Amino acid sequence: MSSRFKIPAHVFFYSIALFPACAYGYYYERNKPQDEDMEEMLKERYSHHIKESTARRTDMHRFVENMKAGEIDKRMDEVLYAGKGQMKRHHRVDDRYYGTKEGVQAKEQLLEEKNKKSKDKKQKKGGKVLKDKATEPTEEIGKGSKNMKPFIAYALIGSAAAALGIFLGDRR
Repeated sequence: MSSRFKIPAHVFFYSIALFPACAYGYYYERNKPQDEDMEEMLKERYSHHIKESTARRTDMHRFVENMKAGEIDKRMDEVLYAGKGQMKRHHRVDDRYYGTKEGVQAKEQLLEEKNKKSKDKKQKKGGKVLKDKATEPTEEIGKGSKNMKPFIAYALIGSAAAALGIFLGDRR
């Protein structure tokens, strides 16, 4: 005679696997240390950390208050300007070109020379046209990338396993 109540196999095995974790959780909930005991233990072992964190908190509070007042911006400006009243230049400026039409023309001329040099690199060499790697397509259209091949393999294996599970599985 078969019984009316049946437990599926996967539920039975999951129940057996999770029983120790549930039992430990129940034990810990019943026997966990009280909050007062835990606080006392933390003060004994980590009192120096508590003092440091409270000092850091007051420093952070002072920093935020100064930032709201605008004092931090003044200090940051001093750092950025290297102690000077204005920003420090780290390169030479040619005064005869700075802010003039000649300067704009010189800049355009330099950009044209730079573009010309890059075009010279693309000139024919041995009958073949050299291309920059940035402009060249990395893969042909219609072919999958190297990262796509493992995904396709996993998809095929998964679909084959699902098909076997359906066709050879438990019939009810």
